[in-house]
Amino acid sequence: MADTITGTNSWGRGHDLVLEGEAVRVRDDEALRGPPRPGRALVFSVAPRRVFGFGKGEPFSRTPLAVRLTQATRRTAMQYTLEVIPLPVSDIDRARDFYRDKLGFHVDIDQEVMPGMRIVQLTPPGSGCSIALGDSIWETMAGPRPAPGSYQGLQLCVADIKAAHKELTDRGLQVSEPVQYAPADGATFMYFKDPDGNGWAVQEYRQRAEKPLHELLTELAGRQQ
Repeated sequence: MADTITGTNSWGRGHDLVLEGEAVRVRDDEALRGPPRPGRALVFSVAPRRVFGFGKGEPFSRTPLAVRLTQATRRTAMQYTLEVIPLPVSDIDRARDFYRDKLGFHVDIDQEVMPGMRIVQLTPPGSGCSIALGDSIWETMAGPRPAPGSYQGLQLCVADIKAAHKELTDRGLQVSEPVQYAPADGATFMYFKDPDGNGWAVQEYRQRAEKPLHELLTELAGRQQ
């Protein structure tokens, strides 16, 4: 069973520190803004008559509870970042030109990486994930080779879908008008296909203009705990 210590910080707000082995879970404390970063946990040490600031090293005043909170590394799970998606196309040059010229993807690689294996890798502006085009790339993978145009539901995110729509149509891309499915942020989409028929969606997520994706996901995970 977890131990619970209740105290009052210098602003008069109460907080419960739930001690579970090395981890400390803080309940109902407005002085803490969000959970510890993934792979890290709050740990505690007791000091008489004083409470030190949460990561600031400054003592709280008028606080009878004596706990020092720090962030210490615990077992860190391996991170798996999605960075490359092979895309089935019938004509590598045509697909490369489409994604470069119509969508503004950057051509990272266009070369024969080993005898008989040409790879073209393109990255959308601002993305950490790329697409890879190549005939021989499928020979390195188990399972049946996907038919050109068989991928559907690939998704890009933008902060302003109206501005993105204008930019893409100015480039000559045939893209649908934006459709808002609900008032919430993240519920507006538009759609297009590449020359082979691979289908893409573009989602508007307005918070992208203020915070990058990894920060927003960390906040969301904290609210769901």
